[in-house]
Amino acid sequence: MQSQAGLEIAATTSVVAFAPEGARPARTPVAYASNAVLIHVRYWPDARIWDISARPDGLSKEQWLERLMLHVGDRYQTRIGGRGFFIISPDELDRLQAAPH
Repeated sequence: MQSQAGLEIAATTSVVAFAPEGARPARTPVAYASNAVLIHVRYWPDARIWDISARPDGLSKEQWLERLMLHVGDRYQTRIGGRGFFIISPDELDRLQAAPH
C-alpha cells in the first residue's frame, strides 16, 4: 500500500476471463500434426473482431469465433498485436464449418 496526501492506495491486479457456456477447459500444450490448420483472428484496438479466417458463409465473425471457442477453445493461442489463432486438425475444421447455423 502507498500513502499519498493522507489517502491509503492499495495496488491490486485482477484478471477476469469469460468463456462461453459449455466451453471446455484449457489443456496442456500438445504437439500438432504437420497438417494442422491455423485459424487466424485479428482484433481492432477496441477488441472487436477485424478478421477471422476460414469463416463459413452464413456466420458472422462473432458467431464463428463463438463456435470455435465453444468447440476448440482449448486450442486458442493469444499473440501480441491484437491477434491470436486456433490450431486444429483439417477434420475438425470441416466438421465445424459444416455444422448447421
